[in-house]
Amino acid sequence: MASAPDEERIVAPRRSSSLLVRAATYLRTARHRMNRAAMNGTNR
Repeated sequence: MASAPDEERIVAPRRSSSLLVRAATYLRTARHRMNRAAMNGTNR
C-alpha cells in the first residue's frame, strides 16, 4: 500500500515535465511558423 503513493509521486513530476516539454515545442513550432509567414509576407 505504501508503494502506490510513491509511484504517484514519481509519475506526477514526469507527467508535468512532459506537458511542459510538449508546450515548449508547440510554442517553438508556432513561433517558427509565424516567423516564416512574416518572412513570406515581406518577400511578397
